[in-house]
Amino acid sequence: MRKSFNRKRFDSGEEVLVVESDMTGLETRISKRDGRDLVQIKGDGYTLFAKESGDPLLPVRVVNILVPPGAVFCGIETVEVNQKREKAVADIYPKQPQVHSSAAHRNEFIPLNSRIVKNKRPFPESPVEFVETARIRNSTFFVFRLRPVQFKARAKGAEAGGKGSVIINEKIRWRFLLKRGASGAMEYPETAQSSIMKSYVDSIVINPEEDRSVANSSISSTASATYAETPCDYLIITSEDLVDEFQVLADHRAAMGVSARVMSVEQIYEQYPGAGTDQEKIKSCIKDYAVNRGTLWVLLGGDSNQVPDYDCFASVPIGSGKYETDATIPSDIYYAGLDDMDWNDDNDSRACECLSNGDSVDLYPDLFIGRASVGSGQDAVAFVSKVMAYERSAYDPFFHESVLLAGVKLWNTWDGKSDAHWKSEYLWNQYVHENVAPAPVWQGTRYRFYDTGSDFAGDASYDVTKGNLTDQINSGYSMIFVATHGSANAWAVESGSNFSTSDANACVNQTTQGLIYTMACNTNMFDWSGGSSLSEAFIRSGNGGAVAYIGSSRYGWGYFSDSANDIGTSFRFARKFMRDLFYGNEMESGLGGDPSPFDFKGRIGAVHASHKIALAGVAESGGSVRWLEFALNLMGDPFMKVLVALPGDVDRDRDLDGSDLAEYVQHNSQGNADLWEMAVRFGK
Repeated sequence: MRKSFNRKRFDSGEEVLVVESDMTGLETRISKRDGRDLVQIKGDGYTLFAKESGDPLLPVRVVNILVPPGAVFCGIETVEVNQKREKAVADIYPKQPQVHSSAAHRNEFIPLNSRIVKNKRPFPESPVEFVETARIRNSTFFVFRLRPVQFKARAKGAEAGGKGSVIINEKIRWRFLLKRGASGAMEYPETAQSSIMKSYVDSIVINPEEDRSVANSSISSTASATYAETPCDYLIITSEDLVDEFQVLADHRAAMGVSARVMSVEQIYEQYPGAGTDQEKIKSCIKDYAVNRGTLWVLLGGDSNQVPDYDCFASVPIGSGKYETDATIPSDIYYAGLDDMDWNDDNDSRACECLSNGDSVDLYPDLFIGRASVGSGQDAVAFVSKVMAYERSAYDPFFHESVLLAGVKLWNTWDGKSDAHWKSEYLWNQYVHENVAPAPVWQGTRYRFYDTGSDFAGDASYDVTKGNLTDQINSGYSMIFVATHGSANAWAVESGSNFSTSDANACVNQTTQGLIYTMACNTNMFDWSGGSSLSEAFIRSGNGGAVAYIGSSRYGWGYFSDSANDIGTSFRFARKFMRDLFYGNEMESGLGGDPSPFDFKGRIGAVHASHKIALAGVAESGGSVRWLEFALNLMGDPFMKVLVALPGDVDRDRDLDGSDLAEYVQHNSQGNADLWEMAVRFGK
């Protein structure tokens, strides 16, 4: 999509910005879903969207436009469109209720809304929609939804159903008004770490050259001036009982050139007494550190009993006029969205409602956050040890070149393959495969492990059992993606008893622990009162498991269908995460100017934030996207880089007769005996 700009100022203080989006040549395709016509546009920048069930499900593009900090949106003035009419569609596909991945499919189809059938105008009427004003650190941007496709019903009464035509908008030119101001704008200090966030914002807006200066801004602090000029790039918040264990990790960060500090929640509650609830006190501390000390990375060191989460409300339509609602979704993004301190404006029992229902929230984080959901000193030691071992390269260097995609039937099977099989493969082949342009950072091997087919001896007869899954985890993968049903303490498997926390605790992949990402329900329920959740078991285990885990603290969401490209919301988030991880982005630190061979793009907290920001522009009206914005939490150190390839010093062909491994060990060992043992094991 090509863009052009023109700006004009008026005596009233308002400015008009003219934006032209040229989408000529977009590849539009119409495929069948449940026998109806689904319109899609090829490309990762477009996503299917409709506000209400029964509205035509059409592709949209979220467009972020950088504006002066504190600018106020004053309205869209005009919209001009160059259109071409495509051939008629027999029955446009309307948005259907999603199914959470712990529920059976409802055999119900929502027809096209009658108001759209009877309307003589295209749907939606305007191809440009203002969504919200977003702020990330010193950057303010307006969020718009762009509609490259509109639907025009054949207005001949209700019998026309979904018949009509789709209109392709090849060029959209719109003018919007803004007024400058410092309202709500904060200025963060310029540090080496803050350039990371600026680079990220540059990558998601279409006019990164825009001026970011803040006029007449006020910077306030609620903490003692004692710390006002002491930098802190990386902040760990934990209970006073675990300070010593997490200080080891802070010292490790300091040795990397990152200023780090550990604070206990008890200290925070004492130093920020007027902030309100415990969560508000913690957030006030984080904001103070971010604004006055440049903090960009925050690790919450403890489970929800030690470092409380923030409970969010979300609601998803599930058909027949019913909704799945939850007002207790544990979420850590609350602590990262610092431009809105109060996420329960109407002070009721449902924090984080949509703006139309009384609450405003900030889904655009100003820092990168993760949680080490440990319950004891022993758990904390295990977590810190595995993070440090991972970063010190005390691992088998070759396991980084493999990824495992595992899955068990969610709702449906067709043509001999389960939906988990179809959808996971579609996800990989369409958005991550090495033949997709541009070439990804990762060039390794993907292994399939589904209930209806695998890359292992026996193929489909190699069942996804807890024993076989344990064997695969122990063999070591850079990342494991799991598509299955789940509960707080287990994944569903193909046969036999489920893979549970006891199985995660029994894993022995000590030097081959990678990242786990799953769309299963509830397995990241770190507020569960029944014991360790599955995610907690993986990151607490001292002998194996995973170094980080991303999954939903409540339900995951998807579609029952017989279409592989109908991936649903949980898969959409996974798609964005994999793209950002394997293709890289601008969020890298380049610490010291002499990065080690393992200094790849992709610090996990940054990638986690990035893949959620990408869908924030379609989350303001509720539904499953908003649900997962709250529920998808990172269990892991946000500063840790996910290793997705062999270090450059190691020959990809594993020719260990030369100096490759010796140079790698010499560069990374720093006295680490495990690496020298590894060198001996590999023949050096």
